[in-house]
Amino acid sequence: MIGLTALAITLILVVATCLKVDDWDRDWTENSASASFQIDGLSSEQAVKHADDWAAKESLWTVNEKAIVTDGIEMQLLRRTPIFRFTDDISLLIKSVDSGVVIEASSQSRLGKGDLGQNPRNLIELRKAWP
Repeated sequence: MIGLTALAITLILVVATCLKVDDWDRDWTENSASASFQIDGLSSEQAVKHADDWAAKESLWTVNEKAIVTDGIEMQLLRRTPIFRFTDDISLLIKSVDSGVVIEASSQSRLGKGDLGQNPRNLIELRKAWP
């Protein structure tokens, strides 16, 4: 009975993972993703505070470090996957522009050759954090 239960749970996890994959060609061979987006009406400092506050509320996200660099403000975040607790490193470069900020983001898996689409999902989740 325990064997059947373990098999059923494993099957459910595999199916759930497969349903999240968007691009099978990319997701088996890539373990990173990048994106850039603009947010109007925020200063760099406000964007950093927003990211800090948002990550504090999200159980899978943490802010690792922040630094002022020549181009703007750099932030390093960590995101852990819910089941297996794999860690992804997310880098943000927040630059001031006339109308607000531009955020250049990248997400990189620490382990494996493919990410099954997790890094693009990390960036989508991050983008949805801002209005």
